[in-house]
Amino acid sequence: METKLTAERPTPLPTTVSVLLPTRGRPEWLKESVMSLWSQAAHPNALELILKVDEDDEPTRKMVEELATLGIRIILWCSPSL
Repeated sequence: METKLTAERPTPLPTTVSVLLPTRGRPEWLKESVMSLWSQAAHPNALELILKVDEDDEPTRKMVEELATLGIRIILWCSPSL
């Protein structure tokens, strides 16, 4: 009598892709870029965005806050303006 051993493979976790987007003064373009990247992600949690924004760029910072409410994983990197 033969005994077969079987094992179920665990479902692999999605690969995380990190994208660095430097931006300045173009919040609508930022939104379009982020939504495009997010729509192409294999899994909603598979995308991590690192956004570099000038400290005094208030419109872009407000757009980042809006995008974060959608559940997009965003790391905000603020730097002094030149």
